[in-house]
Parts: sequence; C-alpha cells; structure tokens
Amino acid sequence: MFKPFAFNQAFTIHREAIPFRNHKSGTLNALYTESYTLQTETKRVMKVKKSKITALVAALGCTLVAMASIVWPTDEDWTALKVGGDLYFDASGDTHPDSTDLVGTAGSSSAGYWAFVEDGAVTASTANDVFMLRMRVGSDGGNFVWQAHLDTDGDASNIEWIFQLVQSGNKKSRGVELVKTSTGGPTLGDIDIGKNSSSWLGDLGVYSRWTPIAGSTDFYVDFAIFWDEFTTLTGVTKLEDIRTVLSTSTSHANINKDAPLGMDLSSQISNVLSDNIPEPIAVILLVGVGGGMLLARRIFKRHPKAPTGKQA
Repeated sequence: MFKPFAFNQAFTIHREAIPFRNHKSGTLNALYTESYTLQTETKRVMKVKKSKITALVAALGCTLVAMASIVWPTDEDWTALKVGGDLYFDASGDTHPDSTDLVGTAGSSSAGYWAFVEDGAVTASTANDVFMLRMRVGSDGGNFVWQAHLDTDGDASNIEWIFQLVQSGNKKSRGVELVKTSTGGPTLGDIDIGKNSSSWLGDLGVYSRWTPIAGSTDFYVDFAIFWDEFTTLTGVTKLEDIRTVLSTSTSHANINKDAPLGMDLSSQISNVLSDNIPEPIAVILLVGVGGGMLLARRIFKRHPKAPTGKQA
C-alpha cells in the first residue's frame, strides 16, 4: 500500500498496486486501484474491490504476485559452499570481464555461499522463509547472467533446475529466474533449458543485490526466492537435498563464461558439484499447553553457519 498523500486539502487519495505475472511473457506488471477519503470523514467514497482485480487478471491469463519484502543477511550470516569439505573455489582472472569471473580459494574465501532466512516467528509456517545464494565475482554489473545450477534428485550427472540472476537479454526477460533444464548433463556444456520458459521470475530490485567487499575490488552478487515458491515448483522440501554448480554466462539458457574449480565446459558435472547444503540447525521448542502438556515443535534457527564456513 502506498502512503496517502494530500490532494487539494479536500480529500486523500490512496493508491494500491496489485502485482501480477503474465504467464506468456514472464513479465511482472501491476494494476493500480484508487480510493478516496474525505478529510472530514473516515469512510471511503469510492472503492475498487481486489476480488474484481483478481478476476480481471485471471481473465488475462495471469496470476497475482504478492509484494515481496526481502531482509538480507549480514556478511557474517552467510554459510560458505564447500566441495569435498574445502571451500568452493575458482581462480581469479580466468574469465573476462571481471564481473563474470568467479573468485574464491579452497583455503580462505569461498566463491559461493547460501543463507536461509526464517521469518523470525515461532511458528511452523514457512510463508516468509527465504532461500538465498551468493556468488563472489571480480566486479559488479553488466549484461550477463550469474547462475546456480541445482542438482535436486541426487543424480550427480544431471542438473534439474537453474536458479540465476539474469541481467542480459530484453527487459522482459531480466530478473531472478528459476527455470527447469531441458538437458541437464552429463557435462557442463550439455546444460541447456531448451524451449523451457521461466517457472518463476522475480523483480531485480527486490530479489537481487550487489554489495562491494571491504578491502577488495571484488563484489558479492546475491539472489533470493521465497522458500514456499521454490518448494512448490521444484518439489524440494529439504535444503540438504540441494547441490549446486556456480557459473556465469551471457545467456540464461546455458553456460558460456566462467566455470568453477578451474574446470571448463567439457567437465563432468559430478566433478564440480558442491557438497550438499547442510540441514539448518534444528532446535526443539517446548510449549506449555493446558494442564502441563508439552508440545514439541521443530524450527529453523536464522542463518545457520558451519564453524569453518565464515566468509573471508
């Protein structure tokens, strides 16, 4: 809801944006409703019901999209991706321009991180939980794509989904994208989405960000998706079912820039997959109910970190 603003000191206009996704183009748009409140009265003299907007959007072949609010973790609250127990790495300077160059060392600073942000409420609901990935690259920006290829079924020779920040192509195709692969392996060069369109496309300004790294010319590029959206589309319900391959490209359809771990596009996917993302630390919450009965509930701690997973 937009903040009301005064209008000729007679009444106030309230404007509400109703976002929706066009299934064919994948673009995010908004319809705006206006309602008016007399300054001397509290009731609105004109109102457009959201149900009518919903019906109109459905008739256009679109779906309503909730307005998002992402709370990004601090640098200390990301957990490093690992491969073979070491930090996920790639040599600096092996790809140009610098914004497409993955940067990380096995011993001191990872090229990739993940975070899982709970909504903070003591509840079993996952409605506001957010899954995030972070990549370290040599510079910021440009018309490129930063990719996390996801293995979600345990088959190390095949990638099922690509979760990526797309800043290339036409404006309608730019955003944070989740798309299913058409060909998922067995080599990095084989990964391709074919004719598949975005299963989900989030607004760049909401679901991604760039942050400079103190004392370095490198940048972190972060992108996020609400967990409920992710699980509905992928069928994945546990973080520990996910392994990833980080890369960069000029296209959202495949890899054609940097590959991780010093590998190239002929490399087997099984040789570049990260270790499984560890399950978030579980705690048991004991809640008094009625006459001393206890209810045990499993919840996630915010931003769980492995002891050696801190960023450098």
